[in-house]
Amino acid sequence: MLLAQLPVDSVWYLVSPQNPHKPKNGMASFEDRVAMAKLNLEGHSKLIVQDIEAKYALATTTGVIETADTLRRLARDFPDHRFIWTMGADNFVTFHTWGNSQYILDNFPIAVAPRLGHTENALNSHSASLLPHLDQASDMRWSNGWYMLKGEGNGISATNCREELEAGQMPKCMRPEVANYALINHVYRPR
Repeated sequence: MLLAQLPVDSVWYLVSPQNPHKPKNGMASFEDRVAMAKLNLEGHSKLIVQDIEAKYALATTTGVIETADTLRRLARDFPDHRFIWTMGADNFVTFHTWGNSQYILDNFPIAVAPRLGHTENALNSHSASLLPHLDQASDMRWSNGWYMLKGEGNGISATNCREELEAGQMPKCMRPEVANYALINHVYRPR
């Protein structure tokens, strides 16, 4: 969906060492999440798993890094790139409450992926009022604003997928290679 709609050469999947808004309890290890992300994107050369956020987090006093700080460092380290921040509609609804979200709003276009049950809320959210709505994805080449990706949102729940894995079941929401890795390595079950 992203490569087909956005004016980009590649998509970087940033694996977060720890989301500051989610508990560590129940979270797969960073190494397992990187391995599963790579399996999920296998065969897609323009979809690139990046573990760079872990390196950035190590440079902080807390070992945790906010999205705005990650994007600030990416812009510094890759000055020849124009980054587009991509997030789900469910997260866009509360985006304005994120730490230092103003930096992201001021410096990056935002692509919003539709999510079943959240897309309409995202379109009418406070976050949507803070930036211009871009009519065309190509506008992100030179303008900051937000753009809603085309397509139907899916109802996949990561929580439901983890619960199925915890029960030793093969979730339909995952590629078989990823689910096998999680099951074999007891990623979401006690080892």
